[in-house]
Amino acid sequence: MNLPSIITQARDLQDSIMTDVVVLEVEDGWTVDDLGTRIDVWTTIYGGTTGLPGLVQALQNQPREVDSAGVPVTVETYACKLPYTVTLPQGKRARVRVLASHDPANVGTYTVLADPTQGWATCRRLVCARSS
Repeated sequence: MNLPSIITQARDLQDSIMTDVVVLEVEDGWTVDDLGTRIDVWTTIYGGTTGLPGLVQALQNQPREVDSAGVPVTVETYACKLPYTVTLPQGKRARVRVLASHDPANVGTYTVLADPTQGWATCRRLVCARSS
């Protein structure tokens, strides 16, 4: 087997385990409502209105930071995996909304913490924190 063939097979396998239904959005400015409250404007760049395949998995939930009193606090981080064809504009605030999942605890909104990473171009991997 040659490398391109192996990568194609790896992409297919990666896609087959993306069992969550997700929407990826980037912040596209903001507006102010009648009460003077800032409202962020989000533009969907993957998933449309009904969502497309993705996968959210917990990465770490061990105490790794401390509060002002020196007490360890737990900061959970998550990996959101999307097809390798998804591109995320650098420098824009982004979020992933999980609309449906085999694990109901995954449903919610996640803030993207860092630009995407990838391994062998089989998927886009976003490091996120749960925001709701």
